[in-house]
Amino acid sequence: MIKFEEIHNTNDLIQKLFENHGTFLEIHSLRSYAAVLLNRDDNGDAKTAYIGGTKRTIISSQCKKSAIRQDCIESRSSRTRRAPEGIVSYICETYDIDDLHKDAYLKIAYKLLSEKDFDEKNSDNYMTSTIISIGKEDIQRIGNAIVKYFPVEKNIEFKKNKSTYLITDSDSYESLLKELKEVVDASKVDYDICLFGRMSTCDVVSSEDSAAWYNFGYSTNKNHNDSDFFVAQDVYAQATSLFTNLNTEPGAGHLNIRDINADTFYDYAGFSLNAYIENVMKGVDFENKDAIKERLKSAVDYFCEAVEKTITVVPTAMQHQMASFPDPVVYVTLKENARNTTFDDAFELAVEDGNDSSVMTESVKRLVESIKDSPFETGKVIGKYWISKKKYSELADIEGVKKVILQDLLADIKGYLYGKIGIED
Repeated sequence: MIKFEEIHNTNDLIQKLFENHGTFLEIHSLRSYAAVLLNRDDNGDAKTAYIGGTKRTIISSQCKKSAIRQDCIESRSSRTRRAPEGIVSYICETYDIDDLHKDAYLKIAYKLLSEKDFDEKNSDNYMTSTIISIGKEDIQRIGNAIVKYFPVEKNIEFKKNKSTYLITDSDSYESLLKELKEVVDASKVDYDICLFGRMSTCDVVSSEDSAAWYNFGYSTNKNHNDSDFFVAQDVYAQATSLFTNLNTEPGAGHLNIRDINADTFYDYAGFSLNAYIENVMKGVDFENKDAIKERLKSAVDYFCEAVEKTITVVPTAMQHQMASFPDPVVYVTLKENARNTTFDDAFELAVEDGNDSSVMTESVKRLVESIKDSPFETGKVIGKYWISKKKYSELADIEGVKKVILQDLLADIKGYLYGKIGIED
């Protein structure tokens, strides 16, 4: 457990947490899908690539990360520059306010989230200068606190300094800020960006190096496309239907075509905990030890959620129409002072089904063989985990591996990191 009184900057924190060792969590998974279209190219067909001289179906890393972020982030929070508007919309729905109070509450919410007074020339209509991540509960908490310190029945006054509006009742604002400091600080740390990275598109928004790596998932077996035809029928005006056949009976017409596949995919994801923590701690006040601890706890919680979604979430190109959400076979390692490892060599030659064996079973055998045969394993192993149905688990005779369910894996990861920080679950 780290001693927070010995931590004065990010380097101190990473040194205490990981002893200057690179700490990586890596996920290798196999999953067999029924007829699906997981990722489309510019023609709407399944994406493919030649691997080991054989055409395979592929899923881009961007496609996978997009599905994970939507499931992981947007279900509980939003990435936006319009958070002040969202807060005031909540206030309007909850309290009976007039237009003057609405404008005043916008200025207060803007100041809370942007740390500057409202400037009518440069505020860009109450939008914050950078995207922040804010949840529904955060919006409610901020909105209720604003009304608490600046009640609806009270006149809210501002003094104008050129184009800038300053809150006259500074004592109420300081009390408001004190109550909301943790939630406001947390909203400015987008754990999604800290983990997945961001390419800067302007001077205001800084770039972030990704702490996560995702490969282009690919089928372990040879690509075989089948065609799915769209058809339609005019059920309301059958006599005048464009799809009426030669016998003037209502019929179906061909609209479009798309590829579908039934494949077993190998996927890899890796996470550098050092890089993630470095990104997360940007901007934190290291004199405030409680703030450091709270930031780290939120970072660990989000990280475990991202790991869970990486294992369970399926790309969604056509999943609303072609539901296929099979359980994966998953091999996970958590190591210190290690290097990244994928097992692509196991599938250089396309896998074929055996006489009494499926492509999935043969792929699991190939993966286990490649893991056991690797002469390049480095670093200190904190944990090796195998998650699968029983018939595949019996094949995983890997030294040191723990055969667990998903929740046990997540509990172990959280316990390891909470223990490092000194947090009780």
